[in-house]
Amino acid sequence: MGRIIPYYETREKLADSIVKGPFTRENYEECNDCHSIITTYVPFKLNDKGYGQLRSFNQSKENRDSLAIELVQFYSGFIDVIDEISSRVEADTYETLEHWRNTQPWFAEILSGKLPEEYLEYITNDPEYRNRVAFFNVIACKNLLPALKQYKGQAKLALEKIDERLLPGSIE
Repeated sequence: MGRIIPYYETREKLADSIVKGPFTRENYEECNDCHSIITTYVPFKLNDKGYGQLRSFNQSKENRDSLAIELVQFYSGFIDVIDEISSRVEADTYETLEHWRNTQPWFAEILSGKLPEEYLEYITNDPEYRNRVAFFNVIACKNLLPALKQYKGQAKLALEKIDERLLPGSIE
């Protein structure tokens, strides 16, 4: 979470600017992140160490601990949602790359850091680019980012509850 939340927060500000416009050719020429906003996916894995053990622990009839049950519910609620949204961001990123590879003559040039005239024309004037940024913004920044923030906040609360439980004299 330490690097992924700030990454998407930065992307959200940029995507909002592009979608709301106007974003000029000069803006694009000066904006390094604009050229990778919809073509870069940063993989991450939620830290769910112990989740499987807690699930097994809770399945035992003699082990009915309310904190363990609460933790399993927390993880099971977030893991599927975040994984689903994250896979959508990944799929859309690769779809954009494949689309550009198959349809745009400037594709290889932009991957080598060049900004050909045709590419600058496309990102400045073609509604497809702005639509792709808008879609990325909705999926990654308006859906995944809030889920990650909520997960981080809930994980912090879960750790506090575990710490309280571990205090001497603390028994459920």
